[in-house]
Parts: sequence; C-alpha cells; structure tokens
Amino acid sequence: MSSRETVLQWSVTALGCLLLVVVVADLLTASGSMAVNGVERALPALLALVLVGFGVFLRRRGVAGRDVGIVSLGLVGGAALFVLIDFWLVFVISLGGPIPKMNGYPTLNLVAIGATGNAVLTGLYLRLRRQNEKLKRLTARLEERNQRLDRQTAKLESQNERLNQFAGIVSHDLRNPLNVAAGHLGLARETGDEEHFEAVERAHDRMDTLVTETLSLARHGKTVEQTDTVGLQSVAESAWGTVPTGETTLSVVTNGHFEADANRLQRTFENLFRNAVEHGGAVGTVRVGLLDAGGFYVEDDGDGIPTGDREAVFEFGRSSASDGTGYGLAVVEAIVEAHGWSIDVTESTDGGARFEVTTDEAGAFGV
Repeated sequence: MSSRETVLQWSVTALGCLLLVVVVADLLTASGSMAVNGVERALPALLALVLVGFGVFLRRRGVAGRDVGIVSLGLVGGAALFVLIDFWLVFVISLGGPIPKMNGYPTLNLVAIGATGNAVLTGLYLRLRRQNEKLKRLTARLEERNQRLDRQTAKLESQNERLNQFAGIVSHDLRNPLNVAAGHLGLARETGDEEHFEAVERAHDRMDTLVTETLSLARHGKTVEQTDTVGLQSVAESAWGTVPTGETTLSVVTNGHFEADANRLQRTFENLFRNAVEHGGAVGTVRVGLLDAGGFYVEDDGDGIPTGDREAVFEFGRSSASDGTGYGLAVVEAIVEAHGWSIDVTESTDGGARFEVTTDEAGAFGV
C-alpha cells in the first residue's frame, strides 16, 4: 500500500483527533469554572470522538483511500460552512449594535456539528454510490445471462425445428422410394422382369443419398466450437477439385483469412459450386471473393435465381432437378449459421446467382 493511500485512509481519524485537540486546548485556556466549561464543550468533544471512531471504522472496512479522502473533504467542508454561518450571524448582529463578545465554545459546537454531520452524509452518499455500482454490475451480469439464455433457447428452437424437418424427411422423402421399391419388387415376383430389379436398385440408391444428406445436415448444423485460420483461396480451390465442374472455370478475385471450421467451410463451397454447375444453366465462370463490408461471396454467370424464388432456395427438399434431394443449399445455410454468420442470395454482375456470407462481428474476415 502506498504512503498516499495510507494517509487518505487515516485522514478522517486524523481530523477527528485534531478537533479533539482543539476542544481540549480551548477547555484548558478558557476562564471560569472548569465544570461549566467542560459541559459547554462536551458536545464537540463527543463528536470529535465519533469522527475518530468513524475513521477507524472506514479503515477496518477496507474503504478505498480515495473514498475516505472524499469523506475528509466533506468533513472539512461542513466545518468551514458552519464557521461561515457563525461569522455571518455575528456580522448581522453587529449591524444593530456593538459587536458581541466572541466565545470559543459556540464556534466549536458549530464546527463539530457541521464536520460530523457532513462527514456522515458524505459517507452515506459513498455507500449508496457503491451499492448502485454493485447493482449495475449485477444487472449487467443478469443481462448477460439472459442473453446467453436467449441464445440457448434459440439454439434449442433451431434443433427442434431441425428434428421436425428430419421427421418429415423420414416420413415423406424416404417413404416415396420405399414405396417405389416395394411396388417394383412385387411386380418382379409376378413377372420376373429384371427391369423391376433395376428400379428397386435406383430406389435404394435414392434412399442412400437421402440418408447421407440427412446425416450431413445434422452433423454440419451443430454449433462450431473449434476453428482454425483458413484462407479463402485455399479452401475454395480445394472444394473446386472435389466437384465435377466440366468446362466451368473458377476465379478467386480476392483472397482473405478468417477463423472457421475448415472441413465444414469446404463443404459449403462444394455445395455452392455444385449448385452453380448443376442448376445454374450455362455457367462459364464461378467467382469467389471478399465483400467490402466484411464476408465473402460466390457468384456465377449463369441463368440466376428468380427474385420470387430466392427466399425459398434454402428450404429442405427444394430442388429444380427431378433427381435432386434439395438438401445442398440447406446444408450450406446450416453450416453458415453454425459459424454465427448469415447468407443471402442475390444477382451477380453478369445476371447469375450470387451468394453472400456476412457476419456482424467486426474484423471476422481479414485480408
């Protein structure tokens, strides 16, 4: 503890002792009966002892030196105020006649009352201020917990929604190929035609694809907890190498680095590239780059997505191809949201489809 802090913490006690010394000195130098003089100075002596005790109390409670210093200032200010009041009364009385004879004990009483009262009031003010600050901290923690609870609630609601969607997949999407397989299997038993077995095989392949995509959606939709620094160009080129793209070319316009789950991010690009090549029409080039406002984009020069269909492209089971599962872009959205980002679809500069991934977190996508 610094010497300055020590001085401040003992300042109220020191001022109380000083007032007591002044009272005792005035008592010893006063003329007249010692008993009468003692009674006249009993109150300031008692208040001086109160100040000494109050200072010790503040010290033992561990009140910061700065706050004790403020109490000391209040003590001195109260004493000075009552001294001014005393002199003002003497001045007013003197206007009507001779200046009255000044005795020490009235002034000491006023000084002691003013000093003690203002010191106690200042101490109460500081206590209320500390309690208010403590209440603010508690309120901030409660708000933080409420926000965390809201996030957990939203996460649970999202999981419940996903479970409902999975239930729909099992009850509808998987039931269709099962019915097809059962129908052709019955026909195969009746006719022995091998074409029915080929239809059963296609139905099984369709179910296998649906199961794979459903499991992928469940896995990739989990909140990202561990991330690595990934490069936009590196992950985009790795994803491009896994997708049958034919004559379509990839152009990485701008590169950047950001924190993400590398495997899930690559899956995002794979699905976006596959969507462009398989559903974008005559796509010649797919471009990838950073957004000026933060984030990245994937766009093509194909046919684009009609304005009225853009909000529905991320829905489960929605596909423009008869043999598509409609889970590709749903998986993309699940991965993006698992990172705490958001994704929107708009029109590219060439009239094709443009997917923009953004976040509210400042500096999340660096150059």
